[in-house]
Amino acid sequence: MDPAVVGPHDHLDAVRPLDHRRLARPPTPAPQRRLAEHALENARELRAGRLRILGSLTVGAYYLPPVINLFKEKFPDIQISLSVDNSQRVVERIAGLRDDVGFLSGPVRDERLLVRPFLEDELVLLVPPGHAWAGRRTVSLHELEDQPVILREPGSATRALLEDRLRQEGIRPRVSMELGSNEAIKRAVEMGMGVSVLSWAIVRREAEAGLIRLLRIREKGLRRQFEIIIHRERERSRLIGAFLDVAAEAARTL
Repeated sequence: MDPAVVGPHDHLDAVRPLDHRRLARPPTPAPQRRLAEHALENARELRAGRLRILGSLTVGAYYLPPVINLFKEKFPDIQISLSVDNSQRVVERIAGLRDDVGFLSGPVRDERLLVRPFLEDELVLLVPPGHAWAGRRTVSLHELEDQPVILREPGSATRALLEDRLRQEGIRPRVSMELGSNEAIKRAVEMGMGVSVLSWAIVRREAEAGLIRLLRIREKGLRRQFEIIIHRERERSRLIGAFLDVAAEAARTL
């Protein structure tokens, strides 16, 4: 078989080895013990409370549910609400003390906020199964000039990252639609209405089911780091501290 051509599910293996998930090195045994002791101490004392978690659309829908599930296993009496919005709104709401912990794609530049890394993610190109590129492993951004491209709405970190990279390459894509939902974009691509660029985590299930095809983008610079942000005034919160510990633990297995 031509190495540039892949079988029905080989394109998943072509993308998956990039290991978009891992950010930090595995902790040494001593930090692991301290983390476990800290969590145990918190478990004894955190018997009530409420956390308001806010995530950008990608991290909120695809990465945060396992984090919250793990936290609830450790602290079942704590009430948690999870909302999703675009990255710009996440910064605004955490800075305005309207939510407690925010997750989004960086960078974040606001002196009122403290920022810590969560995990790393990669953007890939998705095309419908009948597309001329469906049998390929990779694609260049320059090839998008001849394709109907579906973008996320203004304010989306996914869109901002892609547009910045396109500007660097001097590429003007033919934008056919702007949609404010990752699910709507996946459905539009599946129906053959265009191609798009989204997080690998978002499109993994559809690709495994054969509904769409994934191609790795050859140009660098389309990996992004998800960040956790809190307001400086809430740095000493034991409840927030416990949630950040659990998020760090969960990120190693996502």
